[in-house]
Amino acid sequence: MSHPMPNGETKGTGSPLGVFERVPDDVLSLIFETAHESGYYCAPSNELGGKLQAGPALESEATISHVCTLWRDLAYSLPKLWATFRFRRAASTDGFVGELERLRLYLARSVDQDLDLVFNFYDMPKAPVLMDMLLLVPPHVHRLWRFVLHSDRTNFVVPFHKELTGVAAPRLEHFEVCTGKYHNIAEEGYDGEPRWDPKILTLGPPNIKFLKLDAPASRRFRPQFNNLVHFALHPGRAILRQQLLWVYFEQVISLPFIETISIFYLVIAPPDPGRHLRTIEAKRLKHFRIGRTHNNLSPLLYLLPAREANLSLQFPSLKSLYFIDVYVPRGLNGSPDLISFWEALFAKTATITHLCLSHSMIGSVNPEYRMSVVSIWGTILSTGEKVGGRVPRDKGQLPWQNVRLLDVNHSEDVAEAFNCSIADLRPLGLWPNLATIRTPSGRYPPTFEPGNVQVEPLLRAAPDWPPDYPFPSSIPTNEFDWRLEIDTT
Repeated sequence: MSHPMPNGETKGTGSPLGVFERVPDDVLSLIFETAHESGYYCAPSNELGGKLQAGPALESEATISHVCTLWRDLAYSLPKLWATFRFRRAASTDGFVGELERLRLYLARSVDQDLDLVFNFYDMPKAPVLMDMLLLVPPHVHRLWRFVLHSDRTNFVVPFHKELTGVAAPRLEHFEVCTGKYHNIAEEGYDGEPRWDPKILTLGPPNIKFLKLDAPASRRFRPQFNNLVHFALHPGRAILRQQLLWVYFEQVISLPFIETISIFYLVIAPPDPGRHLRTIEAKRLKHFRIGRTHNNLSPLLYLLPAREANLSLQFPSLKSLYFIDVYVPRGLNGSPDLISFWEALFAKTATITHLCLSHSMIGSVNPEYRMSVVSIWGTILSTGEKVGGRVPRDKGQLPWQNVRLLDVNHSEDVAEAFNCSIADLRPLGLWPNLATIRTPSGRYPPTFEPGNVQVEPLLRAAPDWPPDYPFPSSIPTNEFDWRLEIDTT
C-alpha cells in the first residue's frame, strides 16, 4: 500500500513532500524509526564544562507527527517512536505539568515496546509534579530497558525506591540513579548486611548490565546484579565518603561478567582491621577508572595491599587505567607502603594498552589537584624513587610496557613540568609500543622526538564512559567539574 499525498499537496507541485507519494507505509515507517533513533542516540559528547543534556530540542516523533494529518496517523501507529522519553527541562511548574501529560501519552502509545526513560531533575525548581511523573512508571516497570533518574536535594526522589520493591523488570539492562540526597552516616549508619542485599526489583531474572549509583542511592536503590557488566559508584552532588561497605565492592569486582568499574572519591569503606581478604580474580575486567581520591588511591590501596600475601587479585583482561584528579603527595611517594602498592599495581596491571592521566577540575578548591598529573607521572618514571628523581635509563624498566595510547589532560600551569618529562619517552625507547599521545593542545611537547608516535587533541577531560560500549550514560553529567555541595542539615 502506498502512502497517500499529504493534505493540500497535489501531483506535480514540486513540493518536497511529493516524493513520499509513492512510498509504501512500511518503508516510510522505517524512515521514521531511523530518524527517531538517530535523533536520540547521536548524543553530544561529555565535554568539559558542558551542560546537562535533556535530549533533542524537539523530538523527531513530535516533528513527524506535526507535518500533516496522514503522517501523524502513521506516527501514532508506530509504538517504537513513543518508547523513548527524555524529560524536557523547564523553568516553571506549568512546563512540568506538560511533561507529565507527555509521558502519559508516550506510555500509552508505546504499547508493549521496551521503554527507554530518562529523567534529569538537576537544578530544577521544587515541584511535587515531578514525583507524580515518576509514579506513572511502576505499572510499566516490566517494559523498562533503560531507566535513568538524576536529581538533587531540591526535588527529593529517594521515596521512589518504595515503588520498585517487590516487582520484576525482566527487560531492564541499564539502571542509573543519582539522588543527590546527603546520607548522614552518623544518624542512618551503614547497612549492616554482610553482602549486597537487593532492595528493589527483587522479583524475576536479574538482567541489569549497566549500574550507576551515587553514594546516597546505593543504600536504597540496590537491584540484583548477577549479570552486571558495568559498575559505577560516584558521590553525587552532596559530598560524602565511605558509603559502601568493602564486602559489597568485593562482590562487584568478583562478578563473573564485570568489565568496567568506575569509583570516585572515598565512597568505599576500607576493610575491617584484621579481616581476612579473600582471593579475587577479575578475569573479565577491561577498564578501571578511579578519581578524586585526595591523597591516596583507595580502593586500589586495599585491593593490592602488600601485607596480604593471600590476596591474589589479577586483571588478565585489563586494557585501560584511568586516574582522574588523583594526587600523590611528595611525602607519601617515598613511603614503603606506597612503593609496595605501586610495585603491585604495575605487576598486576601489566596488560594495559591505554593509560589516562587527567587533571580536569576547573577552579579547584584544592590547588594540589593541579599537580595530579605530574605527581603520578613522576611516580611512574621513578618507579618507586622520590618524585623528581632521574628517569630510568635502561630499556624495559618503565612499567606498563604494552601501553599504546596515552591520554594526558593537564592545566597550563603544569604543562611545562609534564612536557619536560614526557620528552624523554621516545628517545630512550622506554615505551616501545607507544603509538599515540592525546593532549589538550594536540601539539608535540618541546624537545619531543615523535618518531612514529602520533599526537592528537584530547577534546574531553576523559573519554566517554564506559569506553567502547554502545550505551554510555545517557545523561552526560560532567563528572569532572561538578559544583560540589555539602548538606549540613
